[in-house]
Amino acid sequence: MKKLRAYLDTSVIGGCFDKEFADYSKALFEKINRGDMIAVISDITTGELKMPLVLSRTICLSSRLISSRE
Repeated sequence: MKKLRAYLDTSVIGGCFDKEFADYSKALFEKINRGDMIAVISDITTGELKMPLVLSRTICLSSRLISSRE
């Protein structure tokens, strides 16, 4: 069975740092880190994450981010 792919834009990633959405975003990243889902991130989203702090936190949250070109 194919794993579900989830497209992550900056609002999903930023949700990890917003009290209102943190539980949902973190639960999604937990599924990705367990290998239950595959995260897909676009070049546009990558470009929007230019701030080193946000990017480093994102990398810490999930080592399973893949390019949407794959």
